[in-house]
Amino acid sequence: MTPRQRDVLMFINNYWLENHCAPTMRIISKALGLSSHSNIHRIVHSLVEDGYLSMKRGRPRTMEIKRMPMHMNIELLHNPPGVIQNS
Repeated sequence: MTPRQRDVLMFINNYWLENHCAPTMRIISKALGLSSHSNIHRIVHSLVEDGYLSMKRGRPRTMEIKRMPMHMNIELLHNPPGVIQNS
């Protein structure tokens, strides 16, 4: 996992805790200081492919964290039923 992927995953996790919903791509890019929304799309989709996130195609705010990397050694803040922690 790249440092940027870790930052995005942590931001999504913390955003869920504070807002009880997933952030939009625009919110993620603004919070992390990235001007290119395509970079956030790429990072989020790589996290989906790697099994860390799930999301419904074409539906904003449907991101859910499925698992966290072991090296992050944190507990999921948003823990919907069926989520595997620290895999």
